[in-house]
Amino acid sequence: MSRTILLVHGAWLNSKSWEHWKTRYEAKGFTVVAPDWPGDEGNPVDLKAHPSKELTTHGPKDIVAHYADKIRALPEAPIIIGHSAGGVFTMHLLDQGLGVAGVAIDPAPTPGVAIPIDGALSALPVLGDPFSYGKVISMMKSFFADRFANGLPRDQVDAHFERYVVPTAGKVYWDGVLSGGAGPITWDSAIRAPL
Repeated sequence: MSRTILLVHGAWLNSKSWEHWKTRYEAKGFTVVAPDWPGDEGNPVDLKAHPSKELTTHGPKDIVAHYADKIRALPEAPIIIGHSAGGVFTMHLLDQGLGVAGVAIDPAPTPGVAIPIDGALSALPVLGDPFSYGKVISMMKSFFADRFANGLPRDQVDAHFERYVVPTAGKVYWDGVLSGGAGPITWDSAIRAPL
C-alpha cells in the first residue's frame, strides 16, 4: 500500500483546511500532499481581502487535470482523500486510473445525480445569483455559521470562518450544473482503484 496521501479540498476552502489531517497522517509516517486548486493558493484571510480573479477561469475539468498532473509527478501513486467537491474530483481521478485507493468525504453530487434540496441550499451563495458564472463569490459569515459550521460550538464559528473559508469561483458550480462538471464517471471501470 502507498505511503503517500493526496488531499483534495472542496469549494470555499483551500489546503489550509487539511492542516490537522496532514499533521496526523505525517505523524503516522505518511508523506502528505495537499495542493490548492489553481488560484486558491495563500492565506484565507488574505484571499478573503483580495480574491484571486484566476479562480474565474478554472472549472471542474481544469481542477481535475491540475490534480492529475500533481499525482503523476509523485514518486508513487497516492491514496486520494477528497471532501465535498474534492470528493467528486477524487472519483474522477480514480476513474482515470490514478491513485491506489480513494476516500470521498461527504461528496457533492456527481454528474447524473440530482442535487438534493440540502445541497441546493448550500449552493445558494453561487446559484442564487444567475450572473455568478464569471465571478469570484465570497461566503457570508452568517451563511457559514448556519449551513457549513452548524455542528461547531457557536464560540468557534468566527475563528473557523477566518482561518479556513476562502472565496470560490461561480464557474465550478455552474459548470457542474450546466455542463456535467468534469464529465461522466465510469463506475464499472476495470482500471479504477477502490473507493
